[in-house]
Amino acid sequence: MLRDMITSKPCEIAVYTFTSRSPGVLGNPDINFPVSDRVESSAISYDRMIAAYSTPTTLRCINRRGEVLWSYQFTDRTKGYMCYITQPEFSFDSRVVWLYRPDCGIWGEIAPTNFLRSMRLQVLLSLRWIWEAQDIVHDFLPIPIINLRFWTLERGKMDHRSSCYRLLDTSLDGTRCVSVDEMQNRAILHSLPSGQTLGTIEVDEFGQDATYIETYPGGYCDDNSVIINVRGESEGSNWNQRFLLDAHAMKVIRPIGPRTEDAESLFLPGNGMFVNSWSIEEIPTE
Repeated sequence: MLRDMITSKPCEIAVYTFTSRSPGVLGNPDINFPVSDRVESSAISYDRMIAAYSTPTTLRCINRRGEVLWSYQFTDRTKGYMCYITQPEFSFDSRVVWLYRPDCGIWGEIAPTNFLRSMRLQVLLSLRWIWEAQDIVHDFLPIPIINLRFWTLERGKMDHRSSCYRLLDTSLDGTRCVSVDEMQNRAILHSLPSGQTLGTIEVDEFGQDATYIETYPGGYCDDNSVIINVRGESEGSNWNQRFLLDAHAMKVIRPIGPRTEDAESLFLPGNGMFVNSWSIEEIPTE
């Protein structure tokens, strides 16, 4: 079953489920969360009962009626590169909200990530992300925690820094994950925990005006399908589109929805970044 697609519209967070529709055919949303703020980014729990969304100053968690369960005020507004926004995400069991919040420039700087309980405001853990990392030797480290089981960390050693980790999109059963080779501009499907390459797809497969591939956070679908995000440029304007792939052949099945130019879709912070190794041991097990 395909995972839901979430978009922010004026006065609402719209959720499209694929239990009764073909991928690539959207129509009217299946679930609406009413909001009264300007939404920068949003996510819903896996039972679709609560949503988290961020504005320029605040992260809020709401129910389907739009009632605020809790809010998390940013004490320092994001600085540096103007296009980066905050990004929430729910854990697999919906008990934890992961919030990525850049607060610096984009080259060689660090930014905080917080884990919060979804039903009440409580910061469980703060991580620090490294934006730029090179000369890395990779392997894969699944997080052995139920709360975060659908995330896997790519572990690397750097020449002049300590060990670092990168979040990857992972299948629901934890046996496969998707990463992006930025140097070759291609998406790679791996087996876990070995990290063996199962298949690749190049940016050229998405058309002449496609310029960049990035994985869609939480976008791996099932044993047969993968969702990735592709950016491109056409007639002087940038576009963004998600694609459904065959996980066995790593070929395009069809696009999901139209090309968009909204900031929430164009910028998916929190994906493909690195985190300091000292934080890993501090992730709570309860």
